[in-house]
Amino acid sequence: MENNMTETPTQRPPFINGEDPHSFAAFTISKRLPHILAMIVKDNMLTEEQAALLEILKEEVLSGVVMPIHTLQPVEQAFWQAFFQEYTGVSYYQAPFCQVEAYFYRRIMGVIQFFEAGYRDPFLKQKTQNLSDIVPFLEQTLLELHSQPNAFDDGYFKQLLKINLWGNTADLSQLAANQKVEITEENLVVDKSPLLLAYLHSVESLERIDIIVDNAGLELVTDLLLSDYLLRTGKARQIVFHLKYHPTFVSDATIPDFLAHISYFAESASIALNELGERINSHLSSQQFLLKDHLFWNSPLHFTQFPPDLSQYLSQSSLLIFKGDANYRRLFEDRHWPIDQPSESLLSYLSVPSLLLRILKSAMVVGMSTEKGQQVAALDAHWRTNAKFGLIDFCESADDL
Repeated sequence: MENNMTETPTQRPPFINGEDPHSFAAFTISKRLPHILAMIVKDNMLTEEQAALLEILKEEVLSGVVMPIHTLQPVEQAFWQAFFQEYTGVSYYQAPFCQVEAYFYRRIMGVIQFFEAGYRDPFLKQKTQNLSDIVPFLEQTLLELHSQPNAFDDGYFKQLLKINLWGNTADLSQLAANQKVEITEENLVVDKSPLLLAYLHSVESLERIDIIVDNAGLELVTDLLLSDYLLRTGKARQIVFHLKYHPTFVSDATIPDFLAHISYFAESASIALNELGERINSHLSSQQFLLKDHLFWNSPLHFTQFPPDLSQYLSQSSLLIFKGDANYRRLFEDRHWPIDQPSESLLSYLSVPSLLLRILKSAMVVGMSTEKGQQVAALDAHWRTNAKFGLIDFCESADDL
């Protein structure tokens, strides 16, 4: 798996940043990030020093500049070196938006002394509430799932795929709670599910699927439902979940989050949830489910810069599934690409067939037709950022392009 965009246009567009005061990036930096800091203070028993450091961080976000992190772990140094060389002393609004967000959350980990004091999640309260809110939905979905035959069915798989996509609406870093969005032809801006199904039918079973996970709570639960179905129908033999090494983006899932979900199912009064927890434990025991984390997923680097160990591991997969908005942005370096830029031309560095599932919550999107862009813009002026539109993109490996 090559670590560069071998077939991208010679002149790549600039990175998205917050210099335009009317941009979504500027809104996030000026409103959402300070709100997240206030939420951490409210929901956690912090020391006076920690609360004061978060207040300093808020002032830096609003009017300061990027400063080096002196408490990076040795294994992190290589992931952050280029960012600090390029952007130390640069305003949060002028540095690349995607990288600024990664930097912001790593600064929070420094304040709470995550690496020194042992695992601590400043976003745990929000994640726990999100999980308890979805029990009725989960019970209904499990009832439908259990009524399905063990043979793989295109129609039901696509239904689960849309449920999994809808799960990405539950992003706790947003200022307002998202309402349920029904995935329809109208608000699905890219739909390459027919190509995905053709690939799934080209083989009897996929040896290994790797899911680059996004959010805990609703989205992770729908990841589990989709994965359980793929194993139960024999369409996949093993599924690897790639999770964040430390808490980030408020709701992004870590290995402790994954295990907490299983415990929640086991302790639930719902028999259906108990059975789901037992199946997941069985999948883990048999190594049909594997859990992996890596500090690269928390770094400011884009996916065009996979470290050799991770690149080599992912290249052995039968299918990569990239979940959510931040992973999508990092695949394409979060640049000002035109919406009709073919996604395949930007993903030639991936040597494995790849599925992209994302609800739109930021400005960058590719792989759309100009006509579709005009249609959705006429429906909703804020379609790129309001979490009401989604995409199912699928790209074959570089060898097939």
